[in-house]
Amino acid sequence: MKGRTFILALLLVGIMALIPIQSNAGDTIKVGIIGPITGPQAYDIGCTMRDGARLAMEEINAKGGIAGKKFEWIVIDDEASPAKSVAGAKKLIFRDKINMLIGPANSGCALAVGKITVPNKIVSVTQGQRADLTTPDRDYVFRSSITDIEIAKKMMMFVGDKYKKFAIIHDTTGYGEHWYQTVKEKLAQRGITPVADESFEIYTPDLTPQVLRIKDSGAEILVWLSVGADVGTLAKAEKRIGLDIPHLGTNGFGGVSVVDLGGDDVNGFIFPDTVDVEKKQWVEFRDKYRKRFGYPKLITNHPPAQAYDAVCLLAQALERTNGEAGEALKNAIEAGVSIDGATAKVGTGGASWSKTKHDAMVAEQLAMIMIQDRQFVSWVGK
Repeated sequence: MKGRTFILALLLVGIMALIPIQSNAGDTIKVGIIGPITGPQAYDIGCTMRDGARLAMEEINAKGGIAGKKFEWIVIDDEASPAKSVAGAKKLIFRDKINMLIGPANSGCALAVGKITVPNKIVSVTQGQRADLTTPDRDYVFRSSITDIEIAKKMMMFVGDKYKKFAIIHDTTGYGEHWYQTVKEKLAQRGITPVADESFEIYTPDLTPQVLRIKDSGAEILVWLSVGADVGTLAKAEKRIGLDIPHLGTNGFGGVSVVDLGGDDVNGFIFPDTVDVEKKQWVEFRDKYRKRFGYPKLITNHPPAQAYDAVCLLAQALERTNGEAGEALKNAIEAGVSIDGATAKVGTGGASWSKTKHDAMVAEQLAMIMIQDRQFVSWVGK
């Protein structure tokens, strides 16, 4: 009997996990936030995403909230682990009874969490870039950033026909491998095969062998597909060996850790970003964000800006539903919401969602950013 009771209890838990959670009728709008709040991605991604969302919610609350309801948020640290993301999402949905979710920030985590949020009709907003995060069957998932395909498209728009000999170097994480396939496909569409094709394990202390092979290949431009501390390791190896060619990366170049660890060696590195540092709305957001949370002069631009604009988009839809979440919120978003806010290139409009567009931006809205004198500046052709 005890065994049968245990099995029935397990079945009941499984059934409950598939029953859509209805939005709360209280005087708050509960928002879950999931991201890497500790670990190597905390400063560049998790904490900045959290604080960008908090700033928007604090501002809306100060104005009276949505239909008299104030935002309340609960933060979960997933350490960029899909398993911890899923555990956190279950806690937020079934115990804390959240109405919506900001995050997870990482694609692998977001892919796993979508299997929990979608059947429970929880609108979630991810910053992840994998294109399959917002497929039609994941209709409750929206993206505050842009797909990897659109970023790669912008990278190819930037290089144009100027270069024929490409070198690619990528890490062996899921991020690096996925980006490697994406960029190789874009180059193949142009009839280009990289003259150098290198990979490395993250936190490799010396990338000299890879850099030597890249130099010997005669590459005219290097495409870097990784994030964080390894950029500095690459730059230092290149300086020792004397490799001096243009560097193009994803917005993984756009982290404070890259500048802190790379120093002057990463001057001139270029990447597309969802933030245009010349945009008035970005400057206004940056200044109040720094003041509110005590951030130093240099910050990682895109995670906080994307999260801030995402909350503003959600607020537009919530105004239409009088604060109701679930299916009503999804439908209100799909009816069309937009904001010319902290993200997107000057003159291209801002972030927007609709029924046929669950991704906030497209390639043409990206700005090209360069690292110069330990700052992120607008790239200008030379």
